[in-house]
Amino acid sequence: MVTQKKNFAKTKESREQFFWDAVGSRPELREALGQAERIRQFKDEGDYSYAMRHLAADRLVLIGDAARFVDPIFSTGVSIALNSSRFASRDVLAALERGDLSRQAFSAFERTIRLGTKNWYNFISVYYRLNILFTAFVNDPRYRLDVLKLLQGDVYEEQEPPVLARMRSIVSEVEQTPDHIWHELLGELTANAFVDLTQAEAEPVLALV
Repeated sequence: MVTQKKNFAKTKESREQFFWDAVGSRPELREALGQAERIRQFKDEGDYSYAMRHLAADRLVLIGDAARFVDPIFSTGVSIALNSSRFASRDVLAALERGDLSRQAFSAFERTIRLGTKNWYNFISVYYRLNILFTAFVNDPRYRLDVLKLLQGDVYEEQEPPVLARMRSIVSEVEQTPDHIWHELLGELTANAFVDLTQAEAEPVLALV
């Protein structure tokens, strides 16, 4: 059951009833699950994004979910899985040709994936902080194509896509201007709310509520 935090059951005792009430909105699903055997207790997960400390080692590269997982609101998991495979294969083939399978041989792969996922995080943070801005940019002919490119996963080739930098600057402006027409539409998260997992020594993040 996925919902906003404010909608979650307030106590552990009501968690199970909360789950079944939600499932009950789909009678066929409720009937099927009612016949299943539950193997562990219900629990709340407040954040399921994570990143491994290293994305490569000697004779080893991590791709897709094995390496990291970003909030899936824009199907980022698909983008990271496909692109990490693409970039890893480039480094792997070059490493095999040189006969060098050390971690350093995969440094371009690590650097590229960390850059791309950082851009994903920034894009997602803009959406959560001021989602009306996302709609405005999609509908604006000046930005529409660039936003669609971001949604397609075109986040790995440059330091920060210019359209994303522009969106972030507008969010900051709205935050600092109380009488801005969009100020009351700001979400609870700030533009810097997401943990930056792009550094080489970033710790895995998994928060359970």
